[in-house]
Amino acid sequence: MRHGLYLVICCFLLLPLQLSGQTEIPVRPSATDIRIEAHDDFHFAFINENVSKKGLLFVFFPGTGALPQHYREIGKAAANLGYHSIGLTYPNALAAKTACGGLPDTLCHEYMRKEIITGEDLSDKVHVDRVNCIENRLEKLLLYLTENYPDAGWEHFLVPGDAVNWSRVVTSGHSQGAGHAGMISKMYPIARCVMFAGMDITLGKPAAWISRPGATPPEKLYGFTHLRDPFFWGTGQLQLQVWQAYGMDTFGDVVNVDNMQSPYDGSHMLVTNERPENDTTNFHGAVVASYYTPMSLDGVPLFLPVWEYMLGTETVSSFGAGAEPVPVRAELFTNYPNPFTITTTLTFNLPEPAFVTLDIYNAVGQHVATITHKEYHHSRYSVQFDATNLNAGIYFARLTTGTAVHTQKLILHR
Repeated sequence: MRHGLYLVICCFLLLPLQLSGQTEIPVRPSATDIRIEAHDDFHFAFINENVSKKGLLFVFFPGTGALPQHYREIGKAAANLGYHSIGLTYPNALAAKTACGGLPDTLCHEYMRKEIITGEDLSDKVHVDRVNCIENRLEKLLLYLTENYPDAGWEHFLVPGDAVNWSRVVTSGHSQGAGHAGMISKMYPIARCVMFAGMDITLGKPAAWISRPGATPPEKLYGFTHLRDPFFWGTGQLQLQVWQAYGMDTFGDVVNVDNMQSPYDGSHMLVTNERPENDTTNFHGAVVASYYTPMSLDGVPLFLPVWEYMLGTETVSSFGAGAEPVPVRAELFTNYPNPFTITTTLTFNLPEPAFVTLDIYNAVGQHVATITHKEYHHSRYSVQFDATNLNAGIYFARLTTGTAVHTQKLILHR
């Protein structure tokens, strides 16, 4: 009888769960793409129909060996703020710290993370193909949610070609996942990056990729960790060095959230010394993992104000339940043909005069070409991209105007 009751409870928990307007949707990766076999534990998607939507997608990457179900509180908190919220399952069995921490190779962390994100064969530490990488898993999950929940607005986080619309994404993660969130902020111009207890250290210093200029400016990056986190390296100097390498120290000193209320003097570098829940020694997980993060007497995460501050107040659009969503680049930026073999024509519409830059990046975020860089009037324009000297693969065209950044996925065949 007890075993049967357990099965009933488990099956119930794997159905979309609604509470106070919030819907929690567990989805197996293999249900979104039948080619996915490994790391097939449930993604979790959250949305609250009773709050106005931000038009932004919150994507959380679990730490090493962990699953999205271990971070449901932060996922629900984001949904309650108006985010479309996702906890993503991805290949995270091996920590970058374990694989690269003691090596003199300054590119080890970078190549390992980029392979996990894009599926490009860059690292000898992991073996992640395009099917199993973060990008494909997120793209396929968004397509699945769009098809199965057509009125919820998930389609607004994809661009033509079914690539992720990174300009509308807030990346976040814990530990290893924080590193992936930070790497994506270097590769793409994202809306914000929120990192929990994350650092990449090579021979006692931040990994080289952290201090390298990226597509997302430092003012959109935030970090939060525990003062007694064993990966804080005792004095905390290495964590501080990592935050400084990101450029987060520009916005104020480190702030202990235990002694201050939001907005924490506008700091982007936050710490705590609060006692973890359930396991008083798990300081590493206390800042965000649901089982370890401190809870108030009424069951609310103690760090909820910290999370809300880090997630910000930005809103891209005001579409909400029952409202017509604001179109995302419907005809603003397109290209044809796609896939292409040698050349493709990129077309963009400008609602007003603007200075336009159109750049091409490869799948690991390296700049390979600038197609145009000049002022255009209010009209429709077409420019040609000649890829004769490039290898076959996935590329991204990034259109930057004075008010927006738009990205289009390009597939080059030979």
